[in-house]
Amino acid sequence: MLVGLEPLPLAALRDATFDAYQRLMPRDRASAPAVIVEIDEASLDLKGQWPWPRTVVAELIRGIGAAKPAAIGVDLLFVEPDRSTAGADQVLADALHGRDVVLGIAGLERRDRRYPSTGIRTRAPRSAIPRSRGRRCWSAG
Repeated sequence: MLVGLEPLPLAALRDATFDAYQRLMPRDRASAPAVIVEIDEASLDLKGQWPWPRTVVAELIRGIGAAKPAAIGVDLLFVEPDRSTAGADQVLADALHGRDVVLGIAGLERRDRRYPSTGIRTRAPRSAIPRSRGRRCWSAG
């Protein structure tokens, strides 16, 4: 490695020059660090016990979306239609529409016929864990 062969005075000069350039012409930050919005006890006290109606989750998504994030990841499963408020599923769908959102999924062997198809085409994620040959093992894919 040639980096280790750089003389100390030259490294210090290079670092000082880089620092000076950054002060004179700082680079614009293209992205910000990830921010985690959690549902904590104070949120539960304010909005009520869990699970929240989808209308409340939609309100949260719209609020986060107003900050113009690169993407929104939702680590929640919406496994059944919302029965608490009429039209709540559509309100959530409208809040998600047009935003880069990643929703959690749970793998199923077959579609549950009790619930209508959403009409949204999805692509199953590929497993990072290769399937073994000859014996059964767990695989995320």
